[in-house]
Formats: sequence, C-alpha cells, structure tokens
Amino acid sequence: MIYDLAVNLAKKGHKISILQPESTTRFFHFDTQKREIDENIRIIKIPCVFLPKIRYTIPNFLKEYTVLSSLIDEGVDVVHIGEYFYPTVFPPLALKKRRNIPMVVCSDALVGISWKYSSVAVDWIAHTYTKTIGKSVLTRCDAAIFLYEALAHQAESLHVLPHKIKVIPNGVDTELFSNLDQAESRRILGIDSNEKVILSISRLVPVKGIETLIDVTRKLLQNGVAVKTYVVGGGPYRRSYEKKAADLKDAFVFVGNVPYRDIPVLLSACDVFLLASLSEGLPTVVLEAGACGKPVVASNVGGVPDIITHGESGFLVNPQDRNGFFTYVKMLLEDESLAKKIASKLNNHVLEHFSWEKIVKKYEKIYEEIRT
Repeated sequence: MIYDLAVNLAKKGHKISILQPESTTRFFHFDTQKREIDENIRIIKIPCVFLPKIRYTIPNFLKEYTVLSSLIDEGVDVVHIGEYFYPTVFPPLALKKRRNIPMVVCSDALVGISWKYSSVAVDWIAHTYTKTIGKSVLTRCDAAIFLYEALAHQAESLHVLPHKIKVIPNGVDTELFSNLDQAESRRILGIDSNEKVILSISRLVPVKGIETLIDVTRKLLQNGVAVKTYVVGGGPYRRSYEKKAADLKDAFVFVGNVPYRDIPVLLSACDVFLLASLSEGLPTVVLEAGACGKPVVASNVGGVPDIITHGESGFLVNPQDRNGFFTYVKMLLEDESLAKKIASKLNNHVLEHFSWEKIVKKYEKIYEEIRT
C-alpha cells in the first residue's frame, strides 16, 4: 500500500521519500513487477536483518534515525509511518519529539486484537504489545489512519483521541485492474474455456485458510461440479498443502508467485474469487477482484464487510464454516446470471469508493490538517 500511495501522490506532484529495509527488496517486487518508479519518488534503502520464517524485520535504528533526520533537514512536511507494530516506528517517534515534525501512522490491523496469527504465544505477545507500546505509538501520532470502520472503533478502546482517528481504505489501480475478456485471458494462460475456475491469491500460511480451499474443491468435485482451483502465491507451508491436496491432482494447482502485472489476467480468467482467511485487514486482492468484475466469496473478517454486502455484492462466510464457502461457490458456479449480478454490483461499488484518485484526496486533506 505504501508504494501504491506514493505513486498516486507523486502523480499529483508531491515528492516522496520511502525508507525501505534493504534485505527485503526481493519480497516487494516493486522495481520490476508493479510499475515504474515516478521521478518524484526516492527510495532509500536501510540495511537491516530480515527473518524470513516469520517475515519480520530487525531494523538498523541508528541508520534509520540518521537518514530520517537528514530528510527533515531537507524540508520534509509530513512523516507517514506504515504500521505501528514494527520496531521501525521508534526512530520517527524519537524525532517527532525532538523536531516537532507532523506524523501519521496507518494500520490495517490491531495485532492480537483484530488480527490473529494462529499461534497462541504469538497472539499473546501481539496483544500485549498493542495494549502497551502500540497504544503509545497510536496516541503520540498526530493522526491514526485505519483502513476500515470496525478497526477505527476498536482503536477507541486504546484511548486514541477520537479527532485523531481517521478511516481511509486501500485504493485499487482501476487502470491496471479491469474486466478483461475472459476467453482471451484463458487463452493466454492456457486454461480450457469450458472449465469452471476458482482463484485465490494469498500467502501459503495457516491464517490464509488454504485448507478450506482444498476442502471446498474436494467437496465440489464430489458433488459433480467439474472445477479447477488455482492458488497464486508462495509461502513456507506450500509443501504441506501440496500433500493435503495430492488426491485432487490437476484440480488444485499451486501457481506460485507471479509478476504483479499478470494478476489482472488471472482474475479475468476465473469464474469465482475465493478468500478464506481466518484474519484480514482490508484485503486489496478483493478490491482487485471486484475491479476485474468477478464475484467474490470471502471470510467475514476484518474490513471485508466494508467492501462486500452479503447477498448483494458478494457472499460473506464465517471462516470456520467450510460448508458455507462450498454452498456459495457452488451457487455462483451453477447460476451464471446470479454471478453476473453479484459481480456487477461489486464492480460498481469498488469503482465508486476505492479508486486511488479518491483515496489520495483523503490523504492530502489529512496531511494538510496536521501541518496547520
């Protein structure tokens, strides 16, 4: 989201410097896979230690502090912190106190509260952090931006002042993500035009509900629905999930990581997009599926209800209810008119409320408010 926001701010003439952990560059794929870096965007790489198993960065506090201090000397107007729960927040907060620079923090989850890691120990640590250090981070910034309404309400329990709490969702690139011709998309990908296709895009980790995808696919086949499920993304649990889906053979395909620019073609080729996560923030991938004109069945978690109205623009399911996922996916695969109606309503809603043009205006308004 930081990169997408930067690109769209840069289009309006703003100059942005992004402090990026150097060792994680390969995880972002920004330079080569998303879009060209605008001339108004400067990426400054900060050396750090990255722990790939838990996808966590141990920052270089001194280097970060020094670089950020130099940027403030150059005339930075606002510092935007990407998340409150990474230790990279500490140098900016130290500088805020010393240099009195306007600062916002944006978050898609309150870890340990709205977001769970599927580990009792990790969830306890996250909850404790949010209630203590995290609370301090959120209250000390000039504005705390959350991606969906329910999260903003939860933040009030942390005693963040109401006037500091803002709700701004993710945006979607409506130029890149649009409803491409399904037949042509399938031809490009080598997918049979007569196949019923389910698509999911996520990391291969327990919190993303991959076992639910496998179970739903198996049940559809057992009920006579000739379907093929494609899962795009990588992760440390891929081999484990491949074993669990071994009996499905070619009906369940692990695609792996793909270039970002290929995602619209994959979305346009599917019949139903399925998100079975146990926890979510405001999933951009659901916005992208909606922008591509696809019906969505998704877990009723996090900010998903801010995107989908159950029964009107998609279907929301308790993440533990595998039979619910099966029922709604089967319904959409077998009722083409319903699928089109649902997809059209979601598409209209996404284009009306989640375009980056509208999102950027909201950020500009907040940046201007905290500077005065």
